[in-house]
Amino acid sequence: MKKRLTATMGVLALGWLAAPEASGNDSHKPLFDGKSLKGWEVLEGERQLWRVEDGVITAGSLTEKVPHNSFLASTRSFHNFELRLKIRITGTEGFVNSGIQIRSVRIPGSHEMIGYQADAGPGWWGKLYDESRRRKVIGELIDAEAVRRAVKPDGWNDYRIRAEGKRIRSWINGVAALDFTEAEPDIPQDGRIGLQIHGNGKTVVQFKDVTIETLPPTPNAPTWEKAGLPKGKKKKAGKALAERKGIALHPHVGQHLDLLEIWIKARMAYAGLPGLSIGIVENQELIYAKGFGHSNLETKTPTTPDTLYRIASHSKLFAAIGILQLRDQGKLKLDDPVKQHLSDFNITISHPEAHPITIRHLLTHSSGLPREAGSAYWLDFKFPDRKEIFERLNRQKTVLPSDSLFKYSNLAYALLGEIIERKTGQTFAEYVEGEIMAPLGMAGSSVVFSDGQKTKLATGYGRRMPDGSREAFPFIDARGMAAATGVTSSVNDMAKFVSWQLRLRKSGGRELLAQRTLKEMQRPHWVVGDWKHARGLGFDITHTDARELIGHGGGYPGYRTSTNISSRENIGVIVFANSLDSAVYPGSPWSVTDRIFDWIVPAINEAAENDASQPIRPEWKTLVGTYQMPWEDSHILFLDGAMAMINPNTPNPKKSLIPLEHISGTTFRINRQFRGFDFGSVGETVSFEFGPARKVKRVKIGVLYANPIEF
Repeated sequence: MKKRLTATMGVLALGWLAAPEASGNDSHKPLFDGKSLKGWEVLEGERQLWRVEDGVITAGSLTEKVPHNSFLASTRSFHNFELRLKIRITGTEGFVNSGIQIRSVRIPGSHEMIGYQADAGPGWWGKLYDESRRRKVIGELIDAEAVRRAVKPDGWNDYRIRAEGKRIRSWINGVAALDFTEAEPDIPQDGRIGLQIHGNGKTVVQFKDVTIETLPPTPNAPTWEKAGLPKGKKKKAGKALAERKGIALHPHVGQHLDLLEIWIKARMAYAGLPGLSIGIVENQELIYAKGFGHSNLETKTPTTPDTLYRIASHSKLFAAIGILQLRDQGKLKLDDPVKQHLSDFNITISHPEAHPITIRHLLTHSSGLPREAGSAYWLDFKFPDRKEIFERLNRQKTVLPSDSLFKYSNLAYALLGEIIERKTGQTFAEYVEGEIMAPLGMAGSSVVFSDGQKTKLATGYGRRMPDGSREAFPFIDARGMAAATGVTSSVNDMAKFVSWQLRLRKSGGRELLAQRTLKEMQRPHWVVGDWKHARGLGFDITHTDARELIGHGGGYPGYRTSTNISSRENIGVIVFANSLDSAVYPGSPWSVTDRIFDWIVPAINEAAENDASQPIRPEWKTLVGTYQMPWEDSHILFLDGAMAMINPNTPNPKKSLIPLEHISGTTFRINRQFRGFDFGSVGETVSFEFGPARKVKRVKIGVLYANPIEF
């Protein structure tokens, strides 16, 4: 929240501000296309505040108060520039205010931005406020009365902002408002542009004719990269801190997250797995996000939720969404023959009696096409370009009759990407990044990998070989196969993709797609086997007794990735790994995805139904930990209202959990689970011996001793 302070810092020009020569129209480029929010990012949970109405960016409401400051931020950063736009503000109650952020960045984990704000609103027009940093007005008006007369209170106002080096100037409806020079030496001179609607007011803010002229950057100017990006506010949540929020802070959920974490750490330690990043989205909120291990074993760089992974066949989801967008626009039909849209689709049809191959067949993997585009690029990593794909089609033939059997095909999705390119006049990368990723705020994700992303990309590793070694793979470009396997993303970005699905399914309406279209894509169109798996339009569906998981997995040289939602429980799970022997997919014995749905999701459901939870007794907290002996490890924890013991290095340790009955002090007795089996441990005691600072020195299980360890 702004504080109405009038302190001024920097150098202010006294008197009339001479305007620089007007730039020609050709030098100004539009930042808003008048139709969509392409090129702009909205935070998850705030999309209901921002929309495009009648060719105008519009935010807020005159009937409901805006809950907090919200920013529509450019996906690009700028150094020196001249920004021009028109802004109109109307309000009925509370603090009616807006502003334009410049040279700013988002604060991780917050709805706020940090940086300069050229203010707008009654009593604030033209002032320069330092948002989230010095938190005060740092630039006052040159002539407050002249600005007051120039402003059209309920009409459109021309706002012009010019930032050159340390100097920032502005004009409102042609009247000079501000001339400020930064006195602090290390304030960044780059950053994003943000359009703000202020919280705590029944306000509608509108923007149009948003253009920018980029100016030469100042040599050696301070930047956000040099200054260090803001770290955000930490949540008070025990040792997890900012990794957990929302219902993940509930003790019952937290105890199961502790179980998940020790299980993952034990598995990674014993299997020698490099790295893993996971995220859990509940009710459109990313409630848990954490990295384990390393994105690069040589540099020991830790993984984080922002670590980038090559997510491979997740790309098919973006291709399918693009096709359905074109279908809903009337530019194609799903039952159109592929040949109708790709005249050079000249593969030999081995089964001429079958139906012509259609777009629907490509989407559902029922086309009968070969799996790949005619070469061993999964071994030599020489992925074909678009021209090579079509040249090879002439030498390939169908493997099965269309519409006869589910047969996975990367070639099919490469062809869908080509259809998108020919129908839109954009490359597949341009279309997906501009029409799908940008509106969802997936600023770190891409189809075309840029040099700037390399420092965030996890190194991909092969399987652990018998001698303990792992191959480190180089970066591999998917080229013409991008629609099948080329996308790069992070857990934090994919959480936005998951939140969008949950939001659209729940709230209805249209956001990228109509609700009915997304549901059409996510229902079974082709059931495989005994209804354990099915294919939608792009989406994979895994059927279990408890739920249907809707999503996709990905496998790329050095990466295994998986994203799934349970629409019934309004929960999504993202698991990305940078090794080929990591178990991320549903259905495998060591599946991280399955353990989250087995343990964490039921705990969330239980916590939502009953807010009460029995916490661990304070004197038992020092007992929680992992203890090692030659035979096995034992992890002692508090779970489901009682102390218990597990072996963390098993596929599902909760199935063999051993309850511990409290006797007295720090002594417990091993109980047997109902219908459980053990090798004579039932009835034995578990007691603890302590060293300095009352740290556990060792634990005695029966007559055996185990020593504390950390993974």
